Amino acid sequence: MEIVKARKKQVAEIVRLNQALRLRELSDLEVDWDNPCRIFEHLDDYLVVCVQDKVWAAICLMTEKDHLEIYTLAVAEQMRQFGLGRLLIAFAEAQARLLGKKYLLVDSYCVFQARGFYEKCGFKLRGTRRAYGHQYYSMKKQIRPQRSRRNAQAA
Repeated sequence: MEIVKARKKQVAEIVRLNQALRLRELSDLEVDWDNPCRIFEHLDDYLVVCVQDKVWAAICLMTEKDHLEIYTLAVAEQMRQFGLGRLLIAFAEAQARLLGKKYLLVDSYCVFQARGFYEKCGFKLRGTRRAYGHQYYSMKKQIRPQRSRRNAQAA
């Protein structure tokens, strides 16, 4: 199993994963993360978890001024209890730290019931809002700076 930058040939698999999120059921959303054109447009922002060349999970991370934002996180249903989501969150946290970002942000519509997952990954609830007629959670995870080896040895 490995986390790699998404490639063109994986767009269809990312579409399949994002379709499982059922974003289209929130019909008044102006979100098309299950559209191949949209995914292709943001391909450089996608990371995928592959096992034997099959994509089982994907995350879209957008770099902002002082943080990374998770736009989508999708794990194949049959792989949901194997830690792939937590693995992608840990990778996102490491990327944020490497880039000198202060925190990770994620918004999740309440209907997806993902709040518990994000809280287990260390996110704190910033608030609950409404957008496009639906309620969602806004969550934030502080990124602790990496300790240098010298500081770690002194501690």
